[in-house]
Amino acid sequence: MRQINDIHDEHLRLSNEHGIGYTVVSLTVPGIQGITDKAEAEKTAAETNNWVAGQIRDHRDRLSAFACLSMHDPVQAGEELRRCVNELGFHGALLCDFQHAGPNGETYLFYDQPQYDSFWKVLTDLDVSLYIHPAAPADVIYENLYRERLYLIGPPLSFANGVNLHTLGLITNGVFDRFPTAKVIIGHDGEHIPFDFWRINHWFEGVKKPIAQQAGDVMCKKSIYDYFKENIWITTSGHFSTRTLKYVVEEIGADRVLFSTFNIYQSSCQLIKT
Repeated sequence: MRQINDIHDEHLRLSNEHGIGYTVVSLTVPGIQGITDKAEAEKTAAETNNWVAGQIRDHRDRLSAFACLSMHDPVQAGEELRRCVNELGFHGALLCDFQHAGPNGETYLFYDQPQYDSFWKVLTDLDVSLYIHPAAPADVIYENLYRERLYLIGPPLSFANGVNLHTLGLITNGVFDRFPTAKVIIGHDGEHIPFDFWRINHWFEGVKKPIAQQAGDVMCKKSIYDYFKENIWITTSGHFSTRTLKYVVEEIGADRVLFSTFNIYQSSCQLIKT
């Protein structure tokens, strides 16, 4: 907890020890996405962003931040993002997967729906990135899928399952077609998606798109490979396998892979050394 709470002294000491020159800090899970009340979520996001700006103010050569946002209202989310980028100097936003809403938290707001186009317009106008980070399963998802499979929660399975669903939703529901300059980052060497590229592409192009066309529906215009080469970056955070990294680089190119550590949750010191 000391390393999480101490953004400057402790973090900069560790960065100096291990040769990390620049860090973009962000709010950890569940973040604002776990706050079901709209007013509380918006207030907490603004307060957190202001606090982080104060914490990094004296070390802007070494530290910046991703904004946290309430995604209950896409217009308000865009306004807060604009404030954080233009006034606080942040590099974009990090969201902990979908937004929980409703009286019991069981309404899930995904950003692949047309009502979020106003948010995507602000993101692309600002030319900044959106990082989609996993969140732990809660409420009905926890009860129905993970309550009796506790050891699959987090990095073993649930994290990737959440983010890859959301990412593929952005693709298939046409977000990147409507906003071709949108930039999205996902971590952990792509949340399992790159290892299924061939199968996903085969079914999208050979089966799902013809079905959508027959139904008069609209699906993504390009292939999954195109979106990972034009709109989506992945990071190495928390997935420190050289063989895996080589495979991902071969699939989408080294310029789509961002070096990222996973401190403080998992030591990446050995990877950095090698």
